[in-house]
Amino acid sequence: MVAPKELLRYLETFSLKPEISPRANLLAEELKARFPGLKGVLYYGSCFQEGREAESLLDLYALVENYSRAYRNPLLAAANYLLPPNVFYLEKEWQQELVRSKYAVMALWQFEKATSPRWFHSYFWGRFSQPTALIWWQDETAARRVVRALAEAALTFLQRTTPLAPASGTLKELWLTGLTLSYRAELRPEDPRRLERLWENFSFHFIKVSQLAAPALPFPFEVKNTSYRAEIPAAERQRARRLWRLRIAQGKLLSVLRLLKASFTFHGGVDYALWKIERHTGKRLEVPPFFREHPSLALLFWGWKALLARGVR
Repeated sequence: MVAPKELLRYLETFSLKPEISPRANLLAEELKARFPGLKGVLYYGSCFQEGREAESLLDLYALVENYSRAYRNPLLAAANYLLPPNVFYLEKEWQQELVRSKYAVMALWQFEKATSPRWFHSYFWGRFSQPTALIWWQDETAARRVVRALAEAALTFLQRTTPLAPASGTLKELWLTGLTLSYRAELRPEDPRRLERLWENFSFHFIKVSQLAAPALPFPFEVKNTSYRAEIPAAERQRARRLWRLRIAQGKLLSVLRLLKASFTFHGGVDYALWKIERHTGKRLEVPPFFREHPSLALLFWGWKALLARGVR
């Protein structure tokens, strides 16, 4: 798909926000110092979308030039390439307050691929079809590449999720259907109230993106005010349902593997992973001392336990 120029212009206006958050900007400066050749820093997630910076970890993406330059350790570079992204912990003091974040590292070229139809799973294009801010960029070329990737994420999201939504309805129903699907494809079924708040805060954005993306979709897609109509053959809808069953099964496995990898890259990885499992499944898991001494075994065992639990669908 080729992103329409109007969509690119809108996302450039919406996403390029270098002064949106002094806390996030402080962390971005630290990432610049850590990664030579840094291309851009994305700010996304609930802290950005709901203004909850004092209550949780800020979610950032450090988009680097390549992994060989980003890491001295070749194992970290290989892990980032084979199962992106690598996730790390970062904290900095700001006005007598400790600002905490988890930041992901990914090569810009791989990010571009992962937000496009070339990437099967929804982990990346599901996330970055949502409101996201580019808070720092190396130069205009890097900024254009990131904005184009965000446009590709929105287009891929609509192409992959619309076949599972009704043939017509409200854009709110369409987007919440798609977001629910993408969350189900991970170890994180999202609270419906969170999706409702996301729509309330950014309905204007989702509506505008839908309007501007419509001409580029591979099926007739009409947007009128806050409603839509999509003409998708029954055979294509059945095919999409089969692919989403596969995507959901694949995603649960990938989620466990990413939790396992986090035990090596994320300070306090066991506690962070268990907090994520409890937050997204409602299951509180206790870890014996043996597993705390062997975090990779802990995450592998308890990740599979959560995966097989009835609370994870």
